[in-house]
Amino acid sequence: MHRITSRTLLTVPLLLASGIASAADEVASDYWVRIMPVAWFATLDGENQYAVNGSGDNLKMDDVDLANSELVFGLEASAKLPILVCLHAGMFAFGTDGSFTTTGVDFGGQTMSGQVDATTDLMDIYLEADLRPLDLDLVGLSIGVAYHFMQTEVSLNDGTNSAALDEDVQFPVIALRGHANLPMLTSLGAEAKIHWMDISYQDNHVRYLDATLQITWRPWEYLGFIGGYRHVMIDIGLDDPPGVNASADLDITLSGPFLGLIGKF
Repeated sequence: MHRITSRTLLTVPLLLASGIASAADEVASDYWVRIMPVAWFATLDGENQYAVNGSGDNLKMDDVDLANSELVFGLEASAKLPILVCLHAGMFAFGTDGSFTTTGVDFGGQTMSGQVDATTDLMDIYLEADLRPLDLDLVGLSIGVAYHFMQTEVSLNDGTNSAALDEDVQFPVIALRGHANLPMLTSLGAEAKIHWMDISYQDNHVRYLDATLQITWRPWEYLGFIGGYRHVMIDIGLDDPPGVNASADLDITLSGPFLGLIGKF
């Protein structure tokens, strides 16, 4: 006679759960190489300041007609290696413009008044390498580092005077990723990505957050759809932009929903 113990009763469901988690076929997040182009409906908010000799107005994006929503193109490519390493590369480019009327605004050592045209452009490119300590089909987690190459520009022009804050910034971030797929409908799953850093050096600082949550649906083996929400926070302070005794602070957010395709190989 065989005795059924509490240990046996506990072991059986654990084995079943482990088997389901590791044996699910063609799950939404399964790939060796994948490409994800997205259309991101991003809204800009925040403020910026470009001061020379200690003089410069703190300008809210809404006050200079730059707190706009734009359709942004984004792209991410990923590749998994057999040694629990995953590589990613991605980018997005945002641009918008506006105009406002003012009796006087101080930006980059120039005073502008009347009808002022404003533009801003931002491009963010990153390379990322992760380790995958947990990489089951139904659940997974990875941690790594990424390096961002960012180009930012804010410019004002009233037809007589003009000034532009144009800076290239590079910085590392901590990268976290996770995924979860449904056990009975494995073509549907969720993924999350976080890039985060808060560093200061001399009188400069970079605070950065990119938090993305997406739903992945892959009804076909090599093609699927993604949709979700992305929030990017950028706070960059510089004490050496162009100008004598110049300083600059760009504190903005980009956030909104996105839709895209996923190609898996």
